[in-house]
Amino acid sequence: MLSVWVATAAVLLDRWWLEPRRDYPLVVFGNIAESLEARFNRSQSPVWVQQWVGLAGMLGLLAPLVWLFALLEDTIIKLPLQLAVLYVALGAGAIERYSKNIRLALKDRRVVLAREHLSLLLGRDTRALKKPGIINHTVEAILQGGCEAILSMLFWFFVAGLPGVVTFRLLGVLHQMWGDRETQTHYFSKSVHGTYNLMNWIPARLTALSYCLLGNSRRAWYCWQSQAWHWGDANQGAILSAGAGALGIRLGGDNLRDGHGAVRAALGEGQSPEINSITAALEMVRRANVVWLLLAFVVAGGWRWL
Repeated sequence: MLSVWVATAAVLLDRWWLEPRRDYPLVVFGNIAESLEARFNRSQSPVWVQQWVGLAGMLGLLAPLVWLFALLEDTIIKLPLQLAVLYVALGAGAIERYSKNIRLALKDRRVVLAREHLSLLLGRDTRALKKPGIINHTVEAILQGGCEAILSMLFWFFVAGLPGVVTFRLLGVLHQMWGDRETQTHYFSKSVHGTYNLMNWIPARLTALSYCLLGNSRRAWYCWQSQAWHWGDANQGAILSAGAGALGIRLGGDNLRDGHGAVRAALGEGQSPEINSITAALEMVRRANVVWLLLAFVVAGGWRWL
């Protein structure tokens, strides 16, 4: 039961106390990971060498930290440490802040400013996007972030405590830094891709199910089952198709291109998202968060009485 109270406190802190320097530990880790990749990732090496070096790099970065937090979780500072780590790991507050800034900028017809906020949210170049694309990508980021930056963190905290949260959050950093690169780094980052997607498999489907229950259930379920496999990433496909169906909108599509010019599959049913769809997506993610915490209290209370 204490873990549920810690998770609730961390969620509230994440939403209400947006300390800009709290990401500093992740920035330091990211800089170390970037230096390691620059030093050891050699595209001219044989494929098997790139794969083994990437695996060794991933384990070398993660294993000592996970081991350290596993030890600290058995000490007297367990509860404050859990609260601090989960607070740093969660990303709901940042998603809400950037998304609201994007919505306000679009309402004021300041497309360039909205594009800048979206670039900060996604961590990539968005200069090629026009207003419909900005809205599309913002809604997608909210729905996907509802899983990867919020619900997946809670899932691994409840399942594996601090080691689970630390592993998933740091894997997310590596997945973003080593994953969204050119083809020559594919083999080096293959272990990160596979491990991250494996850890996110159950949370992604629980998130998709949550979206089904909190929106247009029939349409969300249909879109999930019929469209998810069209998306390149199976986890993202489940989340976005269910979320789009629940909101009654259509995401992706061949009229929308990301900053690299790749055409994306169409997900969902209905009209293209509008500015108000950003608010609707944020609200659905908030409700999913509340539902998960309430269920955690119920499960913890029931387990206590067994």
